[in-house]
Amino acid sequence: MFLGKLLSFFKNWIKAIIFASLIILALRIFVFSTYTVTNNLLEPILNSGDFVIINKIKFGARLPITALIIPFTDIYSNLITFPYLRVPGFTKIKRNELVLFNYPIENDIPIDKKTQYIKRVIGLPGDTFEITDKSVFINEILADTTEYLKYNYRVTLNKAEFFTPEQIEKYNITNIQEVSDAGIFDITLSEKFADSLASQKNIKYFRVLKELKGESSELIFPQSRFIMWNKDYFGSLVIPKQGNTIVLNENNFEIYKRLIEVYEDNQIYERDKKYFINEIQTDKYVIKNNYYFVLDDNRDNAKDSRYWGFLPENHIIGTPSFIWLSIDKSDSFFKMIRWNRIFNSL
Repeated sequence: MFLGKLLSFFKNWIKAIIFASLIILALRIFVFSTYTVTNNLLEPILNSGDFVIINKIKFGARLPITALIIPFTDIYSNLITFPYLRVPGFTKIKRNELVLFNYPIENDIPIDKKTQYIKRVIGLPGDTFEITDKSVFINEILADTTEYLKYNYRVTLNKAEFFTPEQIEKYNITNIQEVSDAGIFDITLSEKFADSLASQKNIKYFRVLKELKGESSELIFPQSRFIMWNKDYFGSLVIPKQGNTIVLNENNFEIYKRLIEVYEDNQIYERDKKYFINEIQTDKYVIKNNYYFVLDDNRDNAKDSRYWGFLPENHIIGTPSFIWLSIDKSDSFFKMIRWNRIFNSL
C-alpha cells in the first residue's frame, strides 16, 4: 500500500515537471527568451552585464530550425533541420529598433545555433544606404537620429595633464589610450558631450578621428580590393528586398555574392566577366528574402554590418523588451547589482 502511494506520488510529480517543462519550452520558442549583454557597443542603452528579456511575438516567433536538440542545453545535432518559418507578428521591423539575431557570417552551423548579438536596425529592405563623413544617410536623407552615438576622439591636454575624475564620470569617457606622453590621448565619447568637453580649460586640441574618403579597409564589407569603402565612407548600396531584381556587374558582384550563394543556397561564379548561377549564364537575380543593415551606437569600435554585410530576416530572433537584471562584475560584491537599471524598458 505504502509503496503504491509512493510510486503514485512520484508519477504525479514527474508528470507535473514534464508539463511545466513543456510550457516553459513553448514560451521560450513562441513568446520570449533571455539574453546577456557582454559588450558596451550600445551603451548606455545596454551595458555589459545587463540581462535582457527578448520579445519574440512582436515581429513573429521564428520556429525552431534545428530538430535534434536537448532542451535547455547547448547540445544539438544538425543531421535534421527544418525550413525557415515564422509565426505572423504584430508589426514589422522599424528603423532604429534593436534586434537580437544570429550572427550570419558563421558557416556550417544551423541558423538558430549561431552566436547571438543585439544591434540597431538602420537599413530596411529596399533602402539605399550610405555613410558620408561618419553620417548615415538612408535614401539620401540623414538618418542618425539617436542621441547615443559614440565616436573616437583625439585629445591633447595642457601641460601633459590627465583627465580629471570629474570629467571621466560626467562625460562617461571610455577607452582612454595614451598616444604620446605629451598628453595626447584617444578616447571614446558620446557625440552629445563632444562640444562641452572640448571647451574645458585643460583641453588644448580636440578632434574626431576619421578615415579618408577613398581609403579602403580590408576589414570592411565586402572585403574587396576593388571597392574603396571604410567605416566612415561606406556605400552607397541597396539593401536587398524580397522580389527585387539585382543586375550583376563587376561593381556589385562581391557585394551580393555571399547573399546569393550562402543565404539563398545557389552556386554562383564569375568567368571571363560573365556570371553563372546554378550553371546558367545570367546577369540578373531575383532576391528571395528580405535583408537588413544593422549598426552599433559605438560607431568607431563596432562589429556591425559595415564589417560583415547584410542581416537576413531568417536570422532575426526578436527585439529586446526590458532589462530584468543588471550586474557590474567590476564592483564589490554588495554593489554589483545596478538597481537603477532593473526593469528599464528598451
